[in-house]
Amino acid sequence: MIKQRITTGTDTLKSKNTQDVFVGDQITALRIGAMPSSRFGNQEFAMEWATKDVQGKVIEGTVIDREIFIRSGYYKINLMHFVADQPILIKRNDFWEWKKPPQIQKGDVMFGHSTQFQVETISFIEVSVQTFELKVDMCDTYFLNGILVHNRV
Repeated sequence: MIKQRITTGTDTLKSKNTQDVFVGDQITALRIGAMPSSRFGNQEFAMEWATKDVQGKVIEGTVIDREIFIRSGYYKINLMHFVADQPILIKRNDFWEWKKPPQIQKGDVMFGHSTQFQVETISFIEVSVQTFELKVDMCDTYFLNGILVHNRV
């Protein structure tokens, strides 16, 4: 099973394994004011969004959907695991933007809840693995492995 942890809480941060998160659970999210919502058919526009400054409010979002998939592998970025189609907020050339793991490069910076992480290593691990996809109500983002990811895989 892929090793992923979901951040919970807004004041006192905790985390739990992704497989232990269910519909109705509260998880930590970041509402970014300037980012277009991916709802109502704006998903491609949201994925093309970029900014020099991430301004937002940490909130608790409610998990409204949870799906289980079997995938043929995952990406290991530094020591963290992500599926290939999981958008991650990274900084490249002074801009924050959404990139999926195959597009991420060494030297990119990932947006973390309490700090930023520079990508030092990235590799694809080819193995059949069970993964979980979460959808969060009223917010397009949440923290996975302490890193901000987009709600829309």
